[in-house]
Amino acid sequence: NPHSIRKQARSCTSCHLSGKTLGLGEGDLKIGKNATGKNDFVDPLNRSDIILKASQFEPQAKVSMRGEPLAGTHQPIARTFNQKEINRILRIGNCIPCHDSYGDPIYQDIKKSYRFERTMDHRSLREKILSLRQAPE
Repeated sequence: NPHSIRKQARSCTSCHLSGKTLGLGEGDLKIGKNATGKNDFVDPLNRSDIILKASQFEPQAKVSMRGEPLAGTHQPIARTFNQKEINRILRIGNCIPCHDSYGDPIYQDIKKSYRFERTMDHRSLREKILSLRQAPE
């Protein structure tokens, strides 16, 4: 696994599809159609700060979807992810439902995979796979 020095690494989804791990707080990730992050947000599970009008963010959030720090860290050289990093991490999350292992060939050349992802061949293949998964048994 490329992201861990431990013998047992976390699952891909526990990071790439987790707002809490990214520092966004707990809640449902709502991703807009463009990569600017302008329309992206986290719908918080804990709404206490929103109700009190203290903040629009979940109380445990450290960073906004646009990479704006909301809180400091207790480690001297630590920092939150910036918007570009958040977008890159979440973009991989789109691939995980079908490509759930780091050994999957798409991760060997991710730029090539992103180019293929925009083609009709990929769309057709994805629709075929998803329809097979949803077919009644």
